[in-house]
Amino acid sequence: MGSVQSNINCPDCGSDRAIEDYHYKSGEVYITCQKCGYYYHNVIKRDDAGKPIIVNGEYQWEEKKQHGAGIYEIHRKGGIGYGVGTLEVDEKKRKKQIQDLKEYEKKEEDITIKIKEYKR
Repeated sequence: MGSVQSNINCPDCGSDRAIEDYHYKSGEVYITCQKCGYYYHNVIKRDDAGKPIIVNGEYQWEEKKQHGAGIYEIHRKGGIGYGVGTLEVDEKKRKKQIQDLKEYEKKEEDITIKIKEYKR
């Protein structure tokens, strides 16, 4: 599938670090903020085999939206670029996630992980 990616202002925190990924053939939209971790997905529902669910000739859509609690970046030492993930919104889950990320960083010698919690 083809898509168009654009930098946009985050609908949640207002930063200019959000990315909108618009899949022009399906109409699906993904927005992720690399500052606060906000995400929005409006996608076609699919069955367990990955086929679109169609009712009365129309695609069924699923919308997901979550306010951000921050992000983490995984940098490979000596590498170019980095991976980004979102932090859990639930505080208890987020604390466990951060602990797991720190333990993972200790085990892996060639990476560094930057944790950036977002406070409202």
